[in-house]
Amino acid sequence: FEVTGIENQYRFRTMEEQVLFSQQCLESGLLVPRTFGHSTCYLVREFIDGEIYNELLTRLEDPSIIIRYLNEISSAHSRGIVMGDRWGPNTVLTPDDRLYNFDFDIELLAEHSEEFEIAEAAYHSVADARNKERALGMITDFFMNNDHPYLIREVSRFLQRRIEFYVRRNKHHQTNQMITRFANILEG
Repeated sequence: FEVTGIENQYRFRTMEEQVLFSQQCLESGLLVPRTFGHSTCYLVREFIDGEIYNELLTRLEDPSIIIRYLNEISSAHSRGIVMGDRWGPNTVLTPDDRLYNFDFDIELLAEHSEEFEIAEAAYHSVADARNKERALGMITDFFMNNDHPYLIREVSRFLQRRIEFYVRRNKHHQTNQMITRFANILEG
């Protein structure tokens, strides 16, 4: 996470903390797997049948699920919950069309954790999308046309840091170019 702009402002939750955090999410009305048991090195959770979000995006021509995904994360933020590690592999779409989040091992401690989390979700949604242009259009609509609490300058800063991370690793060229244009639009 250092390269994305939050430096050392995160920590790993213990198994006990992950169980308590999952319970807090459930009590807040968020869809997360129930935990049946745990020790210091494992969790036994409810099995959630469905398709992993990022895998779903790679095959959909119409990535409209992105808006629901970002709205789910934004809804959690409005309840005071920052899940931590939000990117495609940590969300499942069930056959009955519900989005479940899981994997709460990382707790974000930065001042702008919500902006970091939504920026990560947006970046990876474009990176994973089969139709990147439509995905970026939906993300642009989310930020430009919705009433949301995010500090756009911070979202843009986190996006730029994510781009720098992948440029140094010679990855996601098309996504980096697209997100750079998007960040410039956000900055106005």
